[in-house]
Amino acid sequence: MGNAEHPQASAALLRQLEHVLGVPTRHGELEEEMERWRSLHDDAVSEDDRALRYVQMLELEFDRRAEELIPSGDDLAAEFQKFLDDNRPD
Repeated sequence: MGNAEHPQASAALLRQLEHVLGVPTRHGELEEEMERWRSLHDDAVSEDDRALRYVQMLELEFDRRAEELIPSGDDLAAEFQKFLDDNRPD
């Protein structure tokens, strides 16, 4: 677990490059490596209560921050109304 390999991150970067550049990256070939890494990670964390609590804390913090980034329905409606007002023919 101490090395810098992280196939999920590699696959995500390759997917984004494929999307932006329109060039096939064969990111799907990392699927087996991603499963192996996930299994090793899950095994290591499940055997260490401190690591498990830390991962759970990180997941909660990620969820909290993600919720902050999602605009409310009122904010979306106001932004849409502003867009309509700004793009109304004179």
